[in-house]
Amino acid sequence: MFNYRLVFPLTLPCSFPRLKIAAFDYAAFISDEAIGSTTIDFSEWLATLTKQGKIDKKATKIFLRDNTASNSQAGEVLISVKILPKSEADASPVGEGQDEPNRDPYLEKPKNGRGWVTSSKAQLLTSIFILDF
Repeated sequence: MFNYRLVFPLTLPCSFPRLKIAAFDYAAFISDEAIGSTTIDFSEWLATLTKQGKIDKKATKIFLRDNTASNSQAGEVLISVKILPKSEADASPVGEGQDEPNRDPYLEKPKNGRGWVTSSKAQLLTSIFILDF
């Protein structure tokens, strides 16, 4: 399990609302090998955001594509996304990765080494975007 929280500041309007997710096979003595990637377009979510004031997308499966000409499926990740006003984020801060304060959601630290990465397992990546109104 990967379980890593990323926190980004977000200013509206946003001219390029996209998030790229890429997975690599870590290699200690040679170059890391790209496994797959995907780009998520947040345009529709930002349209909803202007009406509702925040976004809370529960875990959603996202498929990664390999970086070769075949563009075949190379794995999957589970991603949850929260977009909230800076005032709310400041009132209830969360840590990056599994750092404290580790809440909303609580992210368990991986118990295994790098051998846990397989294309058949979905891992959770939580992204929190903080709006600066």
